Amino acid sequence: MNLRIRKIKNSAGNTSVQVVSRPNRKIKIKKHFGTAKNQEELGHLLRQAGIFISDQISTQQLPFNAVTDEYFEQIILKNVFHNYAYEFLSKCYAKLGFDRVNSKLLKDLAIIRIIEPLSKIKAIELLDEYFGIKYTKNRLYKELPSILNLKQSCEEIAIDFSKKSFGFDFSLVFYDVTMLYFKSLKEDNLKKCGFSKDNKFNQLQIVLALMVTQQGFPIGYEIFEGNKFEGHTIIPVIKAFKQKYAIEKLTVVADAAMLSQSNLKELQDNKINYLVGARLGNLPLSLIKEFSRDLDRIEKKVFFEKLEHYYLICDFSQKRAYKDKSDREKQILRADKLLKNPGQAFKKSKFIKNASNNKLELNKELITKAELLEGIKGYATNVSDLAPELLISRYKDL
Repeated sequence: MNLRIRKIKNSAGNTSVQVVSRPNRKIKIKKHFGTAKNQEELGHLLRQAGIFISDQISTQQLPFNAVTDEYFEQIILKNVFHNYAYEFLSKCYAKLGFDRVNSKLLKDLAIIRIIEPLSKIKAIELLDEYFGIKYTKNRLYKELPSILNLKQSCEEIAIDFSKKSFGFDFSLVFYDVTMLYFKSLKEDNLKKCGFSKDNKFNQLQIVLALMVTQQGFPIGYEIFEGNKFEGHTIIPVIKAFKQKYAIEKLTVVADAAMLSQSNLKELQDNKINYLVGARLGNLPLSLIKEFSRDLDRIEKKVFFEKLEHYYLICDFSQKRAYKDKSDREKQILRADKLLKNPGQAFKKSKFIKNASNNKLELNKELITKAELLEGIKGYATNVSDLAPELLISRYKDL
């Protein structure tokens, strides 16, 4: 609803104040507030009209006085700049403390990436188009190497902000890995083709390992070659982080991709606590039957048991069970269809295996495991002095 204050002078020189709208370009009076005989009365009526408009619309009242239609008719729009966005994000940047690194290019690139993440060249074009901030290509490439030297300072600023704002004390760190892609076709020491979570296997990428607080606030990162297996990143990153900040007690939370026997052993040897997703399908059928029977499909019930190398925690969710059952039934139907069409059976199917007579058949043990695991999520940890329910809630913050 587009409401405006309308002032009308009569033949006696008095001024009437109304709030109007213009549906289909026709003036419709929403409310008449009276007629003012002097400036004091006019000001009072205008304030009443402004309050009425504020009550009628859901947006916050703008920090200037309501103006008339005649005022807007005198405005000539020559250009548009998104200065409010730049000013707002600049204040956020400063509040986080990053203005202390004293790099205007870093701030501008960070702001434009939030607004529209594109290449560096496109970024400086948009900075000019949106905010009137000009960088030449020569200046961009000349200053970019200096930004690399700010990594340590930026991490320290982020950690300092986390301590003050979130009470961060290094005791709990969340670790994850993602990929950043490039349009370039030329490989180098970092940009390489590798495993892609987004199925962009033919696109050059780098691997970004990120550490965040429980609130999801970044406190550190490292980059690796694009063909680096993500499970091989956690040990060097966490060890270096622990050593850099002389952390005595550290618990790292990560997903199942980081779970390997060598990784868990090395974390244990370096006195680093861990909580990672467990690959339950790899466990023996007898153990799966045990915790499936113990959980008994009871919502939020928890199973806790010490295995040879770590403590296993499991919980049940009915919502997860519905999805797991649907996925399993679809996979079985697909496997049956492939088996009835041997020419297509070479296609990957979760529940097909080679039998001893070199014939393809349903993997009944795997199907049984999948059925028993419906709705069950597993976690591996070396932490035994905290309640399993608390550890599960920590993992869900990942």
